[in-house]
Amino acid sequence: VRASGAMDVFASRVGNRLLGNAPDCAVLESTFGGDKLVFDGPTQIAVTGAELDVQVNGMKHPMWSQIHINGGDELALGFAREGARAYISILGGWQTPLVLGSRASDLARALGDDTLDAVSIGQSLPYLESEPTTWRGLSYPSSRRAELYQSANSVKRIRLIEGPEKARLTKAFLKYCENGVFMVGKESNRQALTLETEGDSPRPLSE
Repeated sequence: VRASGAMDVFASRVGNRLLGNAPDCAVLESTFGGDKLVFDGPTQIAVTGAELDVQVNGMKHPMWSQIHINGGDELALGFAREGARAYISILGGWQTPLVLGSRASDLARALGDDTLDAVSIGQSLPYLESEPTTWRGLSYPSSRRAELYQSANSVKRIRLIEGPEKARLTKAFLKYCENGVFMVGKESNRQALTLETEGDSPRPLSE
């Protein structure tokens, strides 16, 4: 069984820590933002990860901070200005089914709650209601976030491991792999990253 869970583990863990949750409490992952949630009862949340606007009942709130929620409140996320995935953490974690010690869903293996792979309009997500007395107004320093993400966005070396497909690769492409530059491609998803080379780089497959 392959690993599941948040793509941005750092953002997920910080969101849980702001709320006093265990690091592996379930969070809701929002890809590129634009989501809206309405809460039935009081709780606390934190939104971390991709930079976007966070509003509760039309009032703007900071990311990477603990936010108090009352019953009936509407959370609205803007679209991501930087990054791809934001995380909505909630006090006590989202109470989705626990399978093999995880609350994440893996549709390819039919594990977890297959209705939670993509939350749809009108769908309900269970959570633990909490009184306002647990609110502490914590936040995570922006300077520490910037330092981490700037490091993550810099050029990194990647390790290549030979596989049975090596015979299909041209010598020119293998040479390019030693010092060439690759970028994450548009066809990437949560299961795998595709790598694209520069426009005039050697072709990867032999004729």
